This record gives sequence, structure tokens and C-alpha cells, in this order.
Amino acid sequence: MKIITIPPPQMVANMRVGNMDGYCVGEPWNGVAVAEGIGFTHLASQDIWKHHPEKALVFHWTFAREHREEAKSLMKAILEASRWLDDFENRRKAAPILGRRAYVNASTEVILARLLGVYDLGAGLGRRVYRKDPMLFHRGALVNFPRHAYGVWFLAQYRRWGWLREAPDYLEVARTLILQDLYRAAARELGVPVPEEDLVPLVGFIDGVPFDPRQPEASIRKYRIREV
Repeated sequence: MKIITIPPPQMVANMRVGNMDGYCVGEPWNGVAVAEGIGFTHLASQDIWKHHPEKALVFHWTFAREHREEAKSLMKAILEASRWLDDFENRRKAAPILGRRAYVNASTEVILARLLGVYDLGAGLGRRVYRKDPMLFHRGALVNFPRHAYGVWFLAQYRRWGWLREAPDYLEVARTLILQDLYRAAARELGVPVPEEDLVPLVGFIDGVPFDPRQPEASIRKYRIREV
């Protein structure tokens, strides 16, 4: 068995011709595989880590430093779109736009179903409806806040899986890369609340084990750390 990298829009086609047996990808490509009878949905990311971090807005460091107003404007646009999408009626308006060839290029019906938290799992597994924990894009700004805790968590996973030989200065790296000051400025201009807590334990994992961003090494010691 080996792991290969395939662009998300090409995953269903590659599985259809037998180039791959399964994949991990964001929506709507899981739903597309079900609709086309190619595969089934085994787990949604909410099943693995409830309210997990998802997509990131990433800038080249030079752009972020030299074009802060443009970067802030992009943040504001995404914040406004995220807040708008948390109204499920607006998702009905968004689905046909997202499905256009110039964007996602997928079935409006599949996109909308997954946006509404209605998952046809495929392979005779029935349907699952995420009523209490659907896919959210804003959640009172809790989704959008770029937490240093998330940066620490990701670095800790690099340590856990042997991609970092020694423990980095977790918090210093997170504070350097995560432009929390710029986000706060963008949120303030939109009247979006900024959560006060940041370095609190992360919970909701499938194994039930919390992660303490203030003690990352102790948190990953609960698992076997792989050697490089």
C-alpha cells in the first residue's frame, strides 16, 4: 500500500479507473463519489475532531508585511462570507454558484446536501444528518479566530510523527506565523467578536484525549513518538 497525492477534483475519476482505493478530501468530493456510485463516506472530519480547524488563509510573508491593508481586506471578505454562510437559507443560494464550472464544477444537489449536513453515505449505509454539529463557517467567530493553540497542535503532530527531531519553541513559532494582530484589526472593523481564550486545551477528538497547547510535549507523550 502507498499514499499518493491527487488534486481533489480528480480523485473520483482516479478511483473510478482503479488508481486509488480511497481518499481523504474536503467536500463535495466525498458526496460526488457517492452520487456516482464510486465510493462511500466512511467518516466526516467532525467525527474525528469536533469543531476542528479546517481551511487557512495563507499569505507569502513578504505580501503580509508589505501589503497589510490588502491582506486585511481579504480577511474581512472571508469573515463576511463565513458569517453569511452560517444562515442555512443562504447556503441554498450559494450551492448553485459554487457548482459552476469556474469554481468547484460539481453537482449543485451534492454540494447543497453536504452544506445542509445531510449525508447520503453510499454503499447501503443509509443517510446521516448532522443536526447538532453541521459544517459551520463562522459559529459566532469561533471558527475564524486564528488560535495560537492550533499552530502548537500542528507542530506537535510533526514531533509525534517524527518530522521534527527536537522540540521547537512551539509558541514562538505559532506567534510568528499566525497573524493574530491583523485578524483582530479586521474583526474589529466588521464588529465581529474576538474570543478571549486561546491557549486552552483542545478537545473533541475521536480518542477522547485532550491536547494542552501549554504542554505540547506532555500531550503527545501519551502516544508513541516516532523516530526520524
